[in-house]
Formats: sequence, C-alpha cells, structure tokens
Amino acid sequence: MEPHADTDEAAASWRRRTLATLWITYAASYLGRQNLPAALTAIGADTDLDAAALGQVGAVFFLIYGIGQFINGLIGDRVGARGFIALALFASALLNIAFGLTSSLGVMVLVWGANAYFLSIGWGQVVKTTSRWFPPRMWGKAGGVLSTCYVIGKVGALLLAGWIAQSYGWRNAFFVPGVLLLGFGVHALLRIHNSPEEVGLPAHSGRTGPTGPAHRPGLLRALASTFGNVRLLLAGATAFWITAVVYALEFWAPTYLYREHALSVRNAAWLAAVVPVAGAVGMVAGGWASDHLSGGRRGPIVSLGASGAGLVLLAAFALPGTRVESLGGVIAAWALVGALGYAAHGLLMSAVCMEVAGPGATATAAGFMGVCAYTGASLSSRLVGQMVNAHGWQPTFALWAGAALCAALCVVPLWGFRGHHGSPAAEQQRPRWDSPS
Repeated sequence: MEPHADTDEAAASWRRRTLATLWITYAASYLGRQNLPAALTAIGADTDLDAAALGQVGAVFFLIYGIGQFINGLIGDRVGARGFIALALFASALLNIAFGLTSSLGVMVLVWGANAYFLSIGWGQVVKTTSRWFPPRMWGKAGGVLSTCYVIGKVGALLLAGWIAQSYGWRNAFFVPGVLLLGFGVHALLRIHNSPEEVGLPAHSGRTGPTGPAHRPGLLRALASTFGNVRLLLAGATAFWITAVVYALEFWAPTYLYREHALSVRNAAWLAAVVPVAGAVGMVAGGWASDHLSGGRRGPIVSLGASGAGLVLLAAFALPGTRVESLGGVIAAWALVGALGYAAHGLLMSAVCMEVAGPGATATAAGFMGVCAYTGASLSSRLVGQMVNAHGWQPTFALWAGAALCAALCVVPLWGFRGHHGSPAAEQQRPRWDSPS
C-alpha cells in the first residue's frame, strides 16, 4: 500500500471519529437547556409564576445565547476548541444545579442567562473544528449529519427532563443533567482534537487555510468584514426569522399541549418532541436536496422549507376555517413544520455558514449567525408569553407563520449562490475577508 493511501485512510478514520465526537458533545449540551421547556408547566405550578414571567426566562436565554455566540465566536477563532467546549459544559453543569435550587424569578433569569452565555460557546467551535477536519467538498455532507445533533439532542433532553419532572419533581430535571454534563465535559477534553495536525496528519487542502495566529484576521478587520459581507447578512436575516419559528414553537409546544389538550407534563413533553424529530429528517433531506437537486445552491431549498412551514402554520392553526382541533392533527402539522423549518435552519447554520465565512473566521461567522438566530428566538419567545396571556394561541400561530414567510423572502437573493461545491469558479466569486493563503 502506498504511503499516501495509508495517510488517506487514517485521515478518513479520524474524520469519522471527530464528527462522532462533536456530534455527541453538542447533542449532550442540550441536557442543560432543553430541560427548561419540559419543566416549564411544573415550575409554574410550584412557584405561581405565569406564562409571561416564565417567558422572560426563555427570552433572556435566547438573547444572551445569541450575543454570546458572536463574542465567543471572535474568541473561539483564537483559542483551541477542546478546552473551550469543556469549559462550556462544566459551567453549564454547575449553573443547572444552581437553577434547581431557586424559586426566585430574578435568580432564575440571572442563572439561566449565565447558562446561555457558556453554552453559546459550543456551536461556533463545532463548526470551526468541522471546517478544519473536512475539505470543502465534504462540508455539505458533514454539515448535514452534524446538524442533526442539535435536534436529536433536543429530543433526548426533552424526553429525559419531561420524565424526571413528572416522576421526581422539576428540580431534579436540573440536578440530573448537571451531573451528566460534568461527565460530558471530561469526554470533550479526552476526545476532541482541534485539527488534523494535532494527531500528525497533514492539513486538508481546503479554503480554511492555515490556522495559526498570523493567518487570522484581526479583531477590527473581522468585525468590519462581518458586517460588510452581504451574503452573511442575508443568511443572518433568514436565520432570524426561521429560528423565531422553530425554536419558539419547541419552547411553547409542551405548554400548548398541557393547556389545550389536558395532557400530563410528561406526555406533553414527549409529544412535543415530534418537532425536532421531524426536523432531523428534514435536515438530512434538505442537505441531500441542496447537493443533488439544486446543484449546491442552498437558497432555493432554504426558501422552500421556510415557506412550506409558514403555509402549514397558517392553514392548520391561524385560519378559522381550516384550523386543526384534534391532537393527532396538531402533531401531524407540527411534524411538517419541524421537517420543513429545520431543513432551512440546518442548511443556514452549517453548510451556508461555512461557505460564506472567510479564512480563519469560521467561528466568527457562526457566532454572527447565532446572534441573528437567537435574537429572533428571544423576541418570539417573549412576545408569545404575552400574546398567549392576552389573546390566546391563534394570533401566536399567525405570528409564526408570518415569520416563516419572511425567512423565505430574505433568502431569495442567495438562490444563485453555490458556495464551493467543488467548483473553482464558485470559489472565486465569493466575497473574502482576507486574501487567499
């Protein structure tokens, strides 16, 4: 066997191991955040906090998470992913335990906001590490697989937290994930490697270029280039609107089922998991469609998914004449919304993010996308709590439908953009933050 064949085989093995490790690690991080929506009803019953008050906790999480993603993206392009991700998991573990010890709304907001900041470290580091381990021709496939981790992680965390809250009380729905996250922090330290060079493999020949300090854009230049990258701004605007739909729907879905269909806390949490479960299927299908049906053009698939989700929400929940009343109909409609909405969301937060980023600034681009996405989720979550109290659920679903349709329109200018997709010409047409290495 030729020496280069041995190297290729070793590189492929390490890529699989790295992708699996990143997948498990980021999925596990949802243990420390998805427990709140699962336990929301139980917390309200135990503390006499209403939907508007508890909505503040969720809104603060989304807002700080988004801001933290951008700050930690800038930091994360300058530090190693392994230690940074482990720090996030250890901090979230302690903050989850602290949350379970309080009944004060003010303390809940403070602790959950701090939890949001530390957890915001994760995605930018995962995207950055993926871009270093995989060449650009594999970003679509790797990004599609990787994106399923956050929807499947949500499902597992939601089911676990719902069962614990129902069986052992809502406080244990924070204590148990806190202990588990300590273990996953150790796992991150032992298993994550920042780049192929760390294990003696050559760097791939991709667009990311050298990763040393001399090749990273300066802080001010990175900031200026972020806000001057038209494609990144368009992708961020699209992420704002679609995340306002899928994340807020996930957050409030258990409460809707508990109130409107008289389900138990556990059963409401379990059935609400249909949104991220269907979303995982939609992500894989969306990634495949963008590679094989639209020739690497992500924009049309994003637009199709977002508009489809909006039309389902409008027809099934917002219009009186076609409104779905049965529990089975609600779950089926949510499955469609999850599949379509997450097909758009997954492409935006993985493949599109890597393709529009500049060399040495992948985590910064991921952080900017996070700011946009979680600002949308924060505003939606806060507004929903107020709307439900004042007007009920129908206007809420109309709001989500409108947001999804706005996402579909924002991405239209990107319909012709192909990113890398193995095309040198496509590489030349992309705006850059630095000259090629």
